[in-house]
Amino acid sequence: MNFRTDLADELINKKSNEYTKESKTYKHVKQTTIKILKDNNSFNKDKGTYISIDFNNLYDNEDRINISHVLVDSLKKLYKITKKSKVLIVGLGNNKIIADSLGPSVADKVVVTNHLFKIMPEEIDNDVKRVCVFTPKVMGQTGLESADIVEAVSNLFNPNLVIR
Repeated sequence: MNFRTDLADELINKKSNEYTKESKTYKHVKQTTIKILKDNNSFNKDKGTYISIDFNNLYDNEDRINISHVLVDSLKKLYKITKKSKVLIVGLGNNKIIADSLGPSVADKVVVTNHLFKIMPEEIDNDVKRVCVFTPKVMGQTGLESADIVEAVSNLFNPNLVIR
């Protein structure tokens, strides 16, 4: 059977010189970092760093805070955001299907700031970064590949970092 997954850590089940794997647990939150070392590998994944965050409970306030800290730590491992960075957050998924609604649900909660840099740049605090949010839906809703839509928006906004 041909197994397809987007998660690098689900592909890792043997020792190999094609990757490194590191797992840390912070209270009830597990962070797994996979570094794919070679372009042409048996996982059919691009060379790079993949981070998964696993947790069981989003309803406990302390657990949500821990998840937030692990997420920020993970993002810092992947990219150094500077004052001039432009970030595009892509909320992939189908908000009409509970199991596929995480991307759009998270995107709805992100504070969008890019427009503020255009209408009142002198009022922007140095800690505020340029952030745009985009929720492209899925092919079954649009008839278009989500990756093609994200690429078109990325070409328009020209972000330094895309989080999807």
